[in-house]
Amino acid sequence: GEYTVNEDVEINKTISIQGYRPADKPILKGLVLKVKAGAGLTIKDVIMDGAGNSSQNQSIFYDEDLNTAYGELFIENSEFRNYVKGLLYVNKKVRISKVTYSNNLIYNIECSGGDFIDFRNGIVDELYFRNNTVYNSALARDLFRMDAGGSTNFPGITSKIYIEQNTFHKILDGNSRRMLYVRLASHQIYFNKNIVSESLGLHSNQATTTITQMQQNNYFNSPNYTGSTTSNAKNDTGNFTLLNPQFTNPNGGNFTIGNLDLKLNEIGAARWRN
Repeated sequence: GEYTVNEDVEINKTISIQGYRPADKPILKGLVLKVKAGAGLTIKDVIMDGAGNSSQNQSIFYDEDLNTAYGELFIENSEFRNYVKGLLYVNKKVRISKVTYSNNLIYNIECSGGDFIDFRNGIVDELYFRNNTVYNSALARDLFRMDAGGSTNFPGITSKIYIEQNTFHKILDGNSRRMLYVRLASHQIYFNKNIVSESLGLHSNQATTTITQMQQNNYFNSPNYTGSTTSNAKNDTGNFTLLNPQFTNPNGGNFTIGNLDLKLNEIGAARWRN
């Protein structure tokens, strides 16, 4: 069913929010989660719809400084839509041990007043963003933002960021908008087997951004990821392709791939390769 919340709800101990039937996900309207007190959080098999929340916050934000690490944030097989400011916000002195987004549909995340995944003064030890579909989002902002404030608050932490086998469509609508706005003192980025479609953005224009591995990505009508002339641009110079994925109905949210090469090489989110 559908549950109208329209509030910011505090999470101050480790919990799970999980739908009973994965094929019939409950819809949580206007729910924003404020994580505090070192809590861990699991979200699985639900639809979170930000429409109706008056605070217009990100779907999840961390709201309390802590010297020790927060528990794991694990999000799987869910949908996130219609959040105004972004998806995840960490502007406090927060260290999260592990963040996982796996097999989710994420769309209509406007990013007005914030970036898509936005770490300002916090840091994550390991971020896994895999097999997700992101579309019509972050058109005027950056996608993955991790500022140097996280390294200032937690020196000595090397943040490992894995962005792999995702489908990105109509994101970053401008040649100054970055996929990877990462300025942590020590980090590693692995960007592999993703589809980026109909995007004017670029990977990064920051000299401090460190891309450890970039392989087998496909860019369709997204020229600045491979050929940006912006100062300090981090272009993909590996074994990328520029194939038309031949999506079934992208305007309707159906990104089933018609291109056999992309299917056989397992490029993009798995749900669209069957």
